[in-house]
Amino acid sequence: MVRDVEEALRLPAAGVGELCMGEVGGKAPAGFDLGNSPFEVSKADLKGRTIVQRTSAGTQGIVAAMQATASMPDRYLQQKRPRAPSLDKRLQM
Repeated sequence: MVRDVEEALRLPAAGVGELCMGEVGGKAPAGFDLGNSPFEVSKADLKGRTIVQRTSAGTQGIVAAMQATASMPDRYLQQKRPRAPSLDKRLQM
């Protein structure tokens, strides 16, 4: 998972991964092998292949979280009546 299109295209060219998959604005960028459509991916033969993925939302969060010192699963924040979440261990629920 990578932050930008250029990095996604560079990796397979350098021998890291075989396919580029993802989207920018909902469409597969030029040079990508697959878009981000589950239907499209379900028809592709991916067995034994390493994918380099770049999306506008999901991979951006994962790449950012790789540098984080702490993280909170989003499901925790989506409860119907969540208490105020805190990274301070003394205040955690």
